[in-house]
Amino acid sequence: MNKALEERMERKETAQKKYDAAQDRLDRIKLTADQIKAQEAAAQGEYEESQKMIDNVAKELEDTKATQYKETQKLFELRAKQASLIGEISSTLSASRNLTANINKLRVEEDRQQELLYNADYSIQQ
Repeated sequence: MNKALEERMERKETAQKKYDAAQDRLDRIKLTADQIKAQEAAAQGEYEESQKMIDNVAKELEDTKATQYKETQKLFELRAKQASLIGEISSTLSASRNLTANINKLRVEEDRQQELLYNADYSIQQ
């Protein structure tokens, strides 16, 4: 009976050692799990912050695209107006050149008529 008792005591001690080892392993696993949960929470926070930043950047991009579209429309309108004004300036310059040519032609005609009047006056005085 003593021998059986000793064997049971040894088995109990062996089982107790295994239990203690298992308990230590469980404690380490719990600690690791807690660390992993903390890392997961931190990662989740970073993910949410990154998602907010992405949303903000996407909103800014949309705003920038809208602004660019409006500015492109203004530029198109201004270029059309510029082309119109260039056409008007060109036609005005052409009209000015025509008028200048007519003025010169009329001056030549006036000079010729003055010469004819002078010749007629001279002939009359003769």
